[in-house]
Order: sequence, then C-alpha cells, then structure tokens
Amino acid sequence: MSLSKEQISEIRNFIHSRGFKHIEVKMEILDHAESSVEERMAQNPRLPFENILIRTS
Repeated sequence: MSLSKEQISEIRNFIHSRGFKHIEVKMEILDHAESSVEERMAQNPRLPFENILIRTS
C-alpha cells in the first residue's frame, strides 16, 4: 500500500511542527514514518490515516 501525496504532505507537516530543521534529519524521519504508517494501514485498512499518524508519532 502506498501513501497519497496529501498523506505524505501531512507527515512532512507533522515532522516540521515538531521542530526538526535539518533536511537530512527530516528526510530520514519521513522515510521511517512513511514505512510505519504504510505497515499499520496494511494491518488495519479501516483505521483512518489521521489515527495512524498520531499513533506512529
């Protein structure tokens, strides 16, 4: 399962809101967060994206 552009943008905004400034750090976090969210969505497709994002963080 892959994330939509909007979902990836939401993850990026979430990471930025946590105060991460360095692009390398933000990209690494984004990579891990995307993988984690995709895995959780595959395990429970009925769970809304927003709930998964909150639980992942």
